[in-house]
This record gives sequence, structure tokens and C-alpha cells, in this order.
Amino acid sequence: TESTFPGHEDHVYCLQLCKSAGILVSGSDDASVRVWDIETGECKQVLQGHGSSVWCLQTDGSTLVSGSGDGTLGLWDIHSGVCLRNLQGHTNIVIRCAFRGNRVGSCSSDGTMRVWDFEENDG
Repeated sequence: TESTFPGHEDHVYCLQLCKSAGILVSGSDDASVRVWDIETGECKQVLQGHGSSVWCLQTDGSTLVSGSGDGTLGLWDIHSGVCLRNLQGHTNIVIRCAFRGNRVGSCSSDGTMRVWDFEENDG
């Protein structure tokens, strides 16, 4: 069976399937992240806040980190669509990103890798 998920307005650069949550998450050149219902193909959430293309992302089904061409990362609550944190530090495209617990890691075409470490209750 094949399914199509229309909605992005430009190239789609990254995606992750989270089978346990029943979602597919995608990032695009239109600077948005979209959260899709894997069964119905419905777009459940559009996450906006990056100033450039979304090149990478990772989700656990409830939280998501995304990396952008503007050198920033966003940490999102998938269900509410709220950006929990905007992480700045890179000076070029964020190529890969990952998170686990209270840490977010990234690498960039600026030649650096960064790790942000924070407590859940610090703003």
C-alpha cells in the first residue's frame, strides 16, 4: 500500500516515522515541520518558527528537535505545536540533530558540533 502526504510548499528534506505514536514527521525547504497521522494521511500539526529550510529532525513521538538552515534548532511539543526552546549557536546550516533526556546535540556545516544540556524546568 502506498500513501501520499501532500502539504509542504517546497522540497522535503527529512522525515522520521514514529510507529509507536502513529505519526510521520517531515521537514521542508518551506521552513516548516509537519506532523502527519500515518493511517489517515492527515496533517495534525504544522510547526513554524525556523527562518530557513528544515534540514534534520528527531522525535520520540511527543517531543521533537529540528535543525535549520538558519543555524538554529527548535525543541517542540508535538501535540500542542509549541516551541519549547529555540537553540542558537551555529553560524551555518544544522545538518544533523538528536536529543535524549535533557540533552540536544547537533552538527553543522560551520564545522562544529554542539551539545546543549538543560534541566526540564529551566526556561
